[in-house]
Amino acid sequence: MSLSFSRRKLLPWFELDANGTLHKVATDLPRAIDVHCHFGRSTLLAPELNLHRSTPRVQHLLDCDAAEPGCELDLAVYINRYFGEEALAELRWGEASSMLWGSAAEATHTIPNLLAQLEPASLSYIPPCSAFIPTGMT
Repeated sequence: MSLSFSRRKLLPWFELDANGTLHKVATDLPRAIDVHCHFGRSTLLAPELNLHRSTPRVQHLLDCDAAEPGCELDLAVYINRYFGEEALAELRWGEASSMLWGSAAEATHTIPNLLAQLEPASLSYIPPCSAFIPTGMT
């Protein structure tokens, strides 16, 4: 999984490769910790989810890279501000409906995909709280 930061304002310590993967290029910058990441969830009636599966692209719940051209993001601003009421309503409905029949987006929130995003940027993470909730995940 690679984060497509091509439309985002980058800090000077990072660069994008040809695939749009964010890489840390500053040698004097220590690893950072991502304290807000999620694994896909499979709850209630949703089909089982394979958290060990890699996918070609991560579908974020609020996804700037879903359409061309994507969003221009300033990472200092909370992401919900970049989306209109329609997208936020779709997010709320998607969260509720994912409990009943699953979610294509949730199926891309896997361990290999998370590590593929974080490692090139020299990021570590705190295990997401959803990993500790017993659900239908494998």
